[in-house]
Amino acid sequence: MTEPDVSANNYFAVVLNAHSPYLKSASSKPAPEEYWFFAQILESYLPLLDVFERLNNENINTPVVLSLSPTLLELLNDKDLQERFLQYIDNKLQLIEKEAARCMFEHDISALLEHYRRETKYWRHKYTEVYKCNLIKAFADLHKAGALSLITTCASSAVLPLLSAEPELCRIQIETGLDTFNKYFGFRPADFWLPECAFIPGLEHLLHKAGIKYTHISVSSAIGAVPYIGGSTCRPFKSEDGLVFFPNDMSACVEVWSGSGYYTDFPYRCSSRDLSDDMPELDLSSFAPFTSERPAAGLKYHCSGLTDGSDIYRMQNALELAEYHAEAFINSRKRQFGQIPVSDACPPLLTLSLNAEFFGLNWYEGCKWLEKTLRLIDADPDLQLITPEAYAQKYAQSLPSAVPNSGAWLDGGFMSRWINYSNDWIFRSLGLAHKCFKRMAYAPEQTEEMQESINQALRFLLMVQAEDWPLMLSIGQHANYARKAVRNNLLAFYKLYEDFLNKKVDCQSLRSLHKRLNIFADLNYQKFFPPESRTDMDINNFNTDNNILQKLLQFKEVAGSVVELSNKPQQQDTWQKLANQIVTAVQITENIAAAAQETEALKIYKKSTAELKEILNAIKAADSPQQVFSCGQKASSVIGIWSEAAIKVVQEQLNRKD
Repeated sequence: MTEPDVSANNYFAVVLNAHSPYLKSASSKPAPEEYWFFAQILESYLPLLDVFERLNNENINTPVVLSLSPTLLELLNDKDLQERFLQYIDNKLQLIEKEAARCMFEHDISALLEHYRRETKYWRHKYTEVYKCNLIKAFADLHKAGALSLITTCASSAVLPLLSAEPELCRIQIETGLDTFNKYFGFRPADFWLPECAFIPGLEHLLHKAGIKYTHISVSSAIGAVPYIGGSTCRPFKSEDGLVFFPNDMSACVEVWSGSGYYTDFPYRCSSRDLSDDMPELDLSSFAPFTSERPAAGLKYHCSGLTDGSDIYRMQNALELAEYHAEAFINSRKRQFGQIPVSDACPPLLTLSLNAEFFGLNWYEGCKWLEKTLRLIDADPDLQLITPEAYAQKYAQSLPSAVPNSGAWLDGGFMSRWINYSNDWIFRSLGLAHKCFKRMAYAPEQTEEMQESINQALRFLLMVQAEDWPLMLSIGQHANYARKAVRNNLLAFYKLYEDFLNKKVDCQSLRSLHKRLNIFADLNYQKFFPPESRTDMDINNFNTDNNILQKLLQFKEVAGSVVELSNKPQQQDTWQKLANQIVTAVQITENIAAAAQETEALKIYKKSTAELKEILNAIKAADSPQQVFSCGQKASSVIGIWSEAAIKVVQEQLNRKD
């Protein structure tokens, strides 16, 4: 087979996005969600650092772009989490020893466990002795050596188009992200990762004002650019402000990461089958001693293929396949370049954008694939690895001008994974909270304690905006935790707002809330809401709204209990708890009805409340658990309708007052 004729000016870029939501527990003991973060460190960040250090030591050119999200940086810098991570590793080593004794007569699994033991001990040594528990410095050293080009993203990795109705929120996300990165690395990057590559026209002006020169968009945004850019997946372009857009090459991404991508081939390790799930009867209390839940242990014995007993993972076969797939990937890119019309003014650039956690955590052999791919590119005279920033500096004058279309990198660009029937309530709640926050920020006569309280309220507001919660709700993964995270952050926000309305600051409560969310220490709301822009306002008019919002959040907590109890085994104690929760729900709805003004939404809301009362009467008349649980299921559906209407009640009242 004849290889296509390619030019030495065929540029290729690799852009990785490393992110974690803020998962630190307020307790002194590790929570199950912290194990998710620890798994990212152990299975993705440490292996990736190892790959880039090895290539750098061999003088292999690897100008790969890595975006480190601000929340991830804050977690990596947290001393408590550093100590808990070491305990996590030690607990895992103990579990491996127990498993080795249990599986001593199973040759393949014993060999795999021996590999896990050596690997885990190696990562512990690297983390403690080489990095001194400071991964941020390790990334910074690679950046200084030219092995990585570090950039950042929004403060809590919020999907900006979903906040675009309030440009202030977008600006706070962007500026706080840049400020946090600057705190750790001493500079503000010119390149900026848009969460989920999500873009909406008008956003380019906010990015430009923040000093950003380059950003990354989805192929759907590039294809719909105005005016149309030919070869849009490999042709960067710029806005009138000079902001350069780099589209993600979907063909490269699909080849690696899609549902039929490389990582799904059956010799590779199956990332979805963990010891904690495969062996539900196994005692994992020594691995996760502070929780009754069973977090993933990271011990996976199966490959992605057959399930007839011949699916035990054989690592050597998988590593050989990873090298083969690296060669196949390079050949595909060279064929792709051969089909692109040559332009002397502006040569093509193919950009592969992926989440960093995909390598290792989701695709165990992915780091091996990435290392081999980078080695092949470095050795190939027809390909040149380059950072988007270096490409733009080289060809800035030749780039065409256009504005991307709205879009994101999944679901055909329609962002339906981040806003749908399962999670749209988050964004309505955000709209209300933002109005409340503006009243706090613009209020006159602010004491020093009040300013600290407003800054803390802004931190909780930023956490609610994180992309992770709507995604978890949409795909049904860790959905209960996502609901809890949003609800608790909103409750904390409204506690501070209530203090503001009462013209007081509960210092003890403020210290407690700051300990719970100790992030973005240098955040100052006055940067976005300067004192000279404050206006006189009568905050007493908003007490009614605050009471309604507090009750609404209480109701959501009760509603969650009703839904949860309705799905539990039919036991007498659960039966009584369910009835009690519905009684509480009815009481809260009656209190809100008494405070709310008459609106169309309120009529729907009152109808839902009446239905809840009927369900409650049916429960009181029930003579079996089955009848109670049937009522609970009905209550769950009514609650969904009620929540929609209740939010509209508050929104309508706030809109009238504005």
